[in-house]
Amino acid sequence: STASLGGSRGSLSLIGNGVSDPLFEEYYLGRSDFEGFYSNQVSLTQGGFKTPVRNVGNFGLSNDFVAALNFKFDLPMDFPEYIPNIRPYIDVGYYSDKGTDTGQTFNDGLVANIGIAVELFDERVGLYFPLYSTNNLDALLKQRGKYFSRVSFMVDLKRMNPFKYARNFDL
Repeated sequence: STASLGGSRGSLSLIGNGVSDPLFEEYYLGRSDFEGFYSNQVSLTQGGFKTPVRNVGNFGLSNDFVAALNFKFDLPMDFPEYIPNIRPYIDVGYYSDKGTDTGQTFNDGLVANIGIAVELFDERVGLYFPLYSTNNLDALLKQRGKYFSRVSFMVDLKRMNPFKYARNFDL
């Protein structure tokens, strides 16, 4: 039964990153990096959380279910075109890890993150600055070190389609 595998590779995840992409559906600059700049890359897939946590233990992983709500709010002012899109965001999710019989409580599975998103090029590139996280996520973010090691980024290479440009490039 897959439920007994806990947070194994291939599980559902609140956080989309190279580790939680077993079918290689997204492009990552540092797919298997656990440290350094490239390890902070996320994709807005799976549960859509914008945090650079690399699924420590079974955190955020489930073979049962994952549910998430992700919100971005437009600010009530117009910015000139040359200024990136700056918006507050909220990620709220829940994951069930009952298949591993870890004694998970409801509060253990409830995760939230609030921050500021700075996005460019029709949301193809983004920087995500966390401001508040629930205790379970905050503890993992603090393990990463200084504040800027907790800032995540997203580069949606799939939507940019660099291979289309490479095929059309003539020498």
